[in-house]
Amino acid sequence: MLLVHVPWADPIMALPFLTLLAPSKRFYTGKLRAPKTLVDWARQAALQIRRWLPDRYIVLVADSAFAAIEFLAAVRDHVCVVTRLRLDANLFAFPPAKRKGRGRPAIKGKRLRKLSAVLKDPKVHWQRCRISLWYGRTNRLVEITSGTALWYRAGVPPVPIRWLLVRDPKGDLDPQAFLATDLDARPQDILAWFVRRWQVEVTFDDLSYCTPPYVIEKTGSADLDRTFAELLRYGTLPRIRQPRPSAAPKEHSHILGLPADAFGGSCAAPWYL
Repeated sequence: MLLVHVPWADPIMALPFLTLLAPSKRFYTGKLRAPKTLVDWARQAALQIRRWLPDRYIVLVADSAFAAIEFLAAVRDHVCVVTRLRLDANLFAFPPAKRKGRGRPAIKGKRLRKLSAVLKDPKVHWQRCRISLWYGRTNRLVEITSGTALWYRAGVPPVPIRWLLVRDPKGDLDPQAFLATDLDARPQDILAWFVRRWQVEVTFDDLSYCTPPYVIEKTGSADLDRTFAELLRYGTLPRIRQPRPSAAPKEHSHILGLPADAFGGSCAAPWYL
């Protein structure tokens, strides 16, 4: 999904641009080929997007299913990946530029404290930031702090990341941690990129309530191409969206119909730009 700002709609909307045919494990039963994992498909998609857009700065926003060191290491030189990070992740300092004595160079520095410990440190400097949407609440004020480190797991080369901690100054919501593979990314941008990912659920939720038959009924025109073009041009498409047919409509917290629990049940796909 490509997250773009549509001129006739205030929120960011998710537009499909790439689909991968990913057979299940059952499809490979009795075949010589081994099934690809979700991370394998994500890596293939990220590299394909880079080949299509070699001169663009690409940001892939994914959920925790793609917070895998192997995936991040494979694509970090091609795209910037933004995803969740566990509060108990093993973070290390960068190794010294010059090693002392003989032997193999160090791949990591000293162990850093857990992000859960950073949350409890009263000496940590927090910066206040206001974001448009945070867990179903608009115009939310949060506090953020950030740093760089190496994310390491035994048997896998470490990956340099910029970590980001977000907490609610009112204490109503649990603290969250995120990462970006671009060490130069601004913490405010990382948070804004991840928040945009929620618009995927917005688009999926509203797409079925703006169907062609309803447009024909309201406009009296059967020329769908021309009708939709005029609606897009004059910005009248959101005003003719069908009412939700469900007898018990879901509680919404966004102008385009974002369910209050959409984040908890969000779909796992990494190609959200």
